[in-house]
Amino acid sequence: MTIGIIGAYGVIGKVVAEGLIKSLDCNLIIGGRDGQKLEKLCNQLGTKAKATPVDIDDRDSLIRFCRACKLVINCAGPSWIIKDRVIQVASECGCDYIDPGIWVDKDDTYTHVFQNKGLTGMLYAGWIPGISGLLPRHLFQKAMKRMDSIQSLTVYLGDRSVWSHNAMLDALYHFVREVNPGYFQNGHWISRSGTYAMLGSKIYKHPGDIGRYLVTPVDAFELQNLAKETRLPRIGCYAGIAGLSTILKVMYIRYLRISDDQAVKILTNAFVQESRKHGTGGAVSCIACGKTNGKKAILSMYVCEKDTVWLTSIATVVAAGLLVQRKMKTKGLGLFCDMVAPDDFFKALEAYGVVCNWMDGVKASPAS
Repeated sequence: MTIGIIGAYGVIGKVVAEGLIKSLDCNLIIGGRDGQKLEKLCNQLGTKAKATPVDIDDRDSLIRFCRACKLVINCAGPSWIIKDRVIQVASECGCDYIDPGIWVDKDDTYTHVFQNKGLTGMLYAGWIPGISGLLPRHLFQKAMKRMDSIQSLTVYLGDRSVWSHNAMLDALYHFVREVNPGYFQNGHWISRSGTYAMLGSKIYKHPGDIGRYLVTPVDAFELQNLAKETRLPRIGCYAGIAGLSTILKVMYIRYLRISDDQAVKILTNAFVQESRKHGTGGAVSCIACGKTNGKKAILSMYVCEKDTVWLTSIATVVAAGLLVQRKMKTKGLGLFCDMVAPDDFFKALEAYGVVCNWMDGVKASPAS
C-alpha cells in the first residue's frame, strides 16, 4: 500500500512517517512545501520513502499528490484554518483518510461521500482529541462486565506540554474561544452557559505523577455517539490547567478581543512556565460510577505520558495500522474513537510502551 503524509517534516508528521516505515509493509510519499526538508527526511527514512512537494493551498498540487496514494494522512495544520481542503481532494481521488487534527464534518458533507465510495476516514486520530474519546469507550466496556448498572461516566483531560504554534492555535479555538460547556443526559446534550463552566470547576488530581489540575466542564463532542448508544444518565468531560497564572491568561484571552497570534503567544508562554514548574506531560482519566449487588461501585482508567506530542503521532500510526489491516468497526467517515475497537487499539499501543491502567479504588494495574 502507498501511504501519503502531508506535513511530513513537521513535529507530528516526522514521527508518523518513522513509525509507519517501522510497523507497516508500505511505501511512503512524504509531502510538504519545502523541498529541501522533504529530501532530508526522505534520506533518513530510506528507500521506501519518496519526496513529493505539495501545497495545500494549491488544489492541483493536492490532486497530483493524492492520486498517487491509497491512504492520505494529513499532519498539516492548523486544522482550524485548513478545514476540509485536504479531505475534499483525498475523497475525490478515492483515498482513505486519517487526520489527528481538530476538524469535524459537522454537516455530513463528506460522510456521505466516504460511504458511497466505500472509503474509510478517521478524524481526531491523536491524543486529545483521539485517545481522549476512545478511553471512555474502553472503560464503559469493562464497567459493563463488572457492574450491574452504570449511572455516570466522567472524563478528565490534562496536558501541560508545549506544542507547536499550529497546534496551540487549534487548542485556542477548541478549548478557549469556541467553548460550549455542558454534559450528556440520557443521550441528549445539555448545553450550559459560561457561568456553569466557572461554577462547575473543581480540583482534580490525575493518577500517576501528572499532578493536580483545576478542571472545568468543556464540550464533549467526542462522546456524542457513546452517549447516544448507552443513554447513560450522565456523561461529562472536564479539561484542566494547573496554575492560577495560566487560568487567568485563559480568561483574559476568552473574554477580551485579541488577535490569534497574540493569544497563541500568551498561551505558549503560560505552558512553558507550567512545564518548567511542574514538568511536561499529560493524562486522560475516566471514571465510571454505578452499582454492583446494590452497592456503589467505581471503576476508573487512565493513560499518562510525559511526551504527549510523541503519543499523538503514535496514536495516528496505530490508527493507520488498524485501517490497513481492516480492523475497523465500520467504514465511512467518522471520529477515530467511534471507528476502532478499544481493545485492538490499546493492545497495539502497548507495543510502544504505553499502558492503559485501571483502578477500582484500591490498586492500579494494567487493564486486561
